[in-house]
Amino acid sequence: MLTLLLFPVTLAAAAYQPTEENFPNPERGFYVQQAYNPEHGQTKPLDPVWLRRAREEGVSLLRMYWVLSEFRDRPLSPVMIDRIRADFATARSSGVKVIGRFAYNFGPTGAPDAPFDLVLTHLDQLGPVLRENSDVLAFLEAGFIGTWGEWHDSTNGLLDHSREIVEKILTVLPPDRMLALRYPRHKTALYGPEPLTAEEAFSGIPKARVGAHNDCFLASRTDWGTWTKNVTAEKAFYHQDNLFVPQGGETCNFKEDAQPFVGCENALKELAYQHFNTLNSGYHKEVLDSWTTGGCMSEIQRRPGSQAKRLVFR
Repeated sequence: MLTLLLFPVTLAAAAYQPTEENFPNPERGFYVQQAYNPEHGQTKPLDPVWLRRAREEGVSLLRMYWVLSEFRDRPLSPVMIDRIRADFATARSSGVKVIGRFAYNFGPTGAPDAPFDLVLTHLDQLGPVLRENSDVLAFLEAGFIGTWGEWHDSTNGLLDHSREIVEKILTVLPPDRMLALRYPRHKTALYGPEPLTAEEAFSGIPKARVGAHNDCFLASRTDWGTWTKNVTAEKAFYHQDNLFVPQGGETCNFKEDAQPFVGCENALKELAYQHFNTLNSGYHKEVLDSWTTGGCMSEIQRRPGSQAKRLVFR
């Protein structure tokens, strides 16, 4: 039986004066990205010098991929668990918080994930690490399922177990931390078509702990499949729901199908309407460059609260 972990919340009102200053804001802004990815030879520990430089330049967030390709057929090793602990410790000492994602591959489309029962085993193993590090965990992207952990092309039918996996993640996460799903249809399938209300927000119920990440923001009319045919209704859902939960992601396309959408005017409108908290500072380079040349990058940097100069991935 699933036990829901509720936590008391005391809300207080605060009034802030507007400012044009760029400043690092916890759990908001552009993020830098790193990966533990043995398939690509990326196994070095997180570099604290690189992270501190990012922090000095106004970045308060690291999206960290842990690619568990070595463990598609077995439990996580003590060495792997210690590696994850060490990454959190480096983030803490460097003054950044982590947007985490666990995946079984880093592409290409159709690369293998893991059997359902093993996913649950891995989550049980990860629970203590996540709870120990709740102070530096901004939120967790759902991951695990399919290519890049982006909830498509699962080789083990994991989408058929999406409800169980979400419930398990919420159980092992610290009770005050949130989860982000890749597609709006997954949240509405789990919790119904009505977005969060102010009364439900921060109550600890599962619906109030599930946000979103869009990893093809502005890529096309449907953001390359993020939206279904009812784009307007799904965006309206996020417009309300994201008042209370994280909305992260990245851009992914600058080709012809993106051109009606990636320009400054529409980007600013959609970022505001969908209440984005975080964006990838290094991808997609052509989109980000176009925001600079188009004159809106400084506003996009400022409004989430982080300057986030683009840093080269290491």
